[in-house]
Amino acid sequence: MSAYAIIHRSHAPKAALAAARDILRARLLLPEDEEIPAWSVFANGDDYTESFDAAAAFLAKQLAGQASLTVIADGIDVEQLHPIAHAPTWSGLVAALALAFPEIRWHFTGIHLRLPGKNSEETTGFAVGEQARSLDEDEELRREARMLRAFYGIDTLIEPRGPALFDGYGLRGVIHRHINGKGRGNDDGISRLPLRKHVAVVIDEEPDYSLFESLMAYGRGFRVHAVTTWAESKRLLGQDGWLTPPDEGHGTEVEERIQVKNTRKIRQTASASLLLTIEDLFLNFPDEHEDGMSDLARRDATLPALRRDKAPRLRRRFVSVGHHRPQDYGKSRKNDEFVRKRLLHERTFSNARLNGQALTEENLFVYKPVCGIYALWNKLAMDRVFPGKSGKELEKNTDTPGLAPGFRWPPRKDEVIGQNEASDHSAPGRLLRLAECLLGRAATLLTAEETVASAIRGAVLAGDALEMIGLRTPTTTLRALDLMHRFEVIAECFFSGMEYHLAIKERVKDMREDLQATARWLDKSRRLDFELNGEAKILAHLIVILEGHGSFEETEECRDQLRDVHFKITRRAMWGRKSWLLMLLPVQGYTTWILRSLMRFFIAITLLVILLTGLYAWAAWNEIPDDFKKDTNTLQLFIKTTPRFAYMASCGLFAQAQSPEAVFGQEEKADDNGDRRKKPSGWLLLVNFFAIAAGFFHFGVFVSHIYALISRR
Repeated sequence: MSAYAIIHRSHAPKAALAAARDILRARLLLPEDEEIPAWSVFANGDDYTESFDAAAAFLAKQLAGQASLTVIADGIDVEQLHPIAHAPTWSGLVAALALAFPEIRWHFTGIHLRLPGKNSEETTGFAVGEQARSLDEDEELRREARMLRAFYGIDTLIEPRGPALFDGYGLRGVIHRHINGKGRGNDDGISRLPLRKHVAVVIDEEPDYSLFESLMAYGRGFRVHAVTTWAESKRLLGQDGWLTPPDEGHGTEVEERIQVKNTRKIRQTASASLLLTIEDLFLNFPDEHEDGMSDLARRDATLPALRRDKAPRLRRRFVSVGHHRPQDYGKSRKNDEFVRKRLLHERTFSNARLNGQALTEENLFVYKPVCGIYALWNKLAMDRVFPGKSGKELEKNTDTPGLAPGFRWPPRKDEVIGQNEASDHSAPGRLLRLAECLLGRAATLLTAEETVASAIRGAVLAGDALEMIGLRTPTTTLRALDLMHRFEVIAECFFSGMEYHLAIKERVKDMREDLQATARWLDKSRRLDFELNGEAKILAHLIVILEGHGSFEETEECRDQLRDVHFKITRRAMWGRKSWLLMLLPVQGYTTWILRSLMRFFIAITLLVILLTGLYAWAAWNEIPDDFKKDTNTLQLFIKTTPRFAYMASCGLFAQAQSPEAVFGQEEKADDNGDRRKKPSGWLLLVNFFAIAAGFFHFGVFVSHIYALISRR
């Protein structure tokens, strides 16, 4: 059950707040003898700058130990719903709190907008902005006001909804658009926040699967509805659902109840933005629901927003346990036929081949357990369904490959600062303050009880902070990036529905792209140092997490990546110094290379044997007198003895030094004492020393690697 709280201005009318209490008590969501915790603020005029910390502390206290929190707030003005205006208003304070607490579900006693002209919507107590706006801006504000009334009014307080963490209903998206907008009091230091223009719906009655798949879609640019009940499924996707395009001339109960103009246009806009669903094939919701939802044809008839004729751009994916009972054979055949006729029309693309390839059934169905955030996204072919552009084309205002259309990450420098070169500095102070609030709250979750839900919550908090500062403040960006990846890995390790092996290479690649984009804000001489040191710190934290959860192969992969980074850091630190230690760099680089895998180790041994064979042969050839070198028979005999040199190279690697007699079969005349001995060979001694040293080194590497594999520490 959700907890409730109230925030309001000291002079706010009490009737609306009392009405909210009555609604909750009438539905038995609030006991008669229990009051909702409330916080009120008395502003110094219209400036609410100093109120954020107190309000944030109040909300954090109410959230402590709660799975969710519903906040009833005083009325807001849609036009002033942005947090970085020069003099924050009450609506600006609410906007800041909504960004700092993404897991809170908000409802407002009034949502107002007053615009000049005959089509203005009435309100009282709010000043009209003095700066001129275009007609398009006015229409956008009206659309936002209608949308917020439909989703965040008091009359929607008892509607069934999933977690607000993934901004399915778009409140944070509206605030982001206002922050990006011009002429709203934030022209100095404008920050271009990434916008989520499309919606995804995750339908799964298992909460952990729903949250995990929602995190995956949210991190790739979608606003996500995490649906775990039948009531919300109908509310969103049913005949009169908000994501279902309305039939022509068909009025709905929703429209009549909300009683706002042009509600149909709001629903059409919402349905047009629905681009992706991730559905469990076998649905069994905890609340009352219709049977037969595992029949895809019947599911389409009951939830028409999923139908191809209603949503031709919709991409549908299924995550299922894949069990097959004998009595379900007929249903499985019907589903297979449905998939072939209705869903395989979709095509996948790549940057190299934009004409597309037909989607396969393997891309539509993924069977549980799932395979990690990055691997699951690719397995569902989302990296090819949304190809975007790469290279130079990406600089031309195009989509980022693998992300939702219109969502570009990491942002380019011109996107973050706009065209105002005077704003070429770190993130605006108030956004940085919100990011610090998010990161502080995320850090506390590291010490809390580790669960899938808390880890996903921490990942969203850190990810929102990362987007808020737009990579413009490198130190804070590195902290946010570190926390986000740590929480995602914790969620993957703790989730029982996850495969044992996780995708690490894709995560490291994504991390490096963010670090490279952040480094653009540093001096050119320090950019590579920032990237390497940042990657080393994040990898070190991931190693601790993976090792603690017994993920041996993933730990080794991170260690290999960390060794590569350490080698690059050492090389940069020593490069330019006149020191004999520079001679050790090739040894360190070679060690880093062979430690990546046993295959590399055996390749190195093979090449080393070939090298030593050549060295022994070269030493032997140098010991032959010049007169004999000109003899053809000598050369032929020398070539025939080449396998012997390979044997000697192998023996040398096993610390068996070769004597001159073993290499050369020739003798010299006796000396004055009558002794007969071989001519000493300096080159032979050197080759022997190199072979023995290389043998000891590689044998030590091999033993340590095998021991690590056996012990699986």
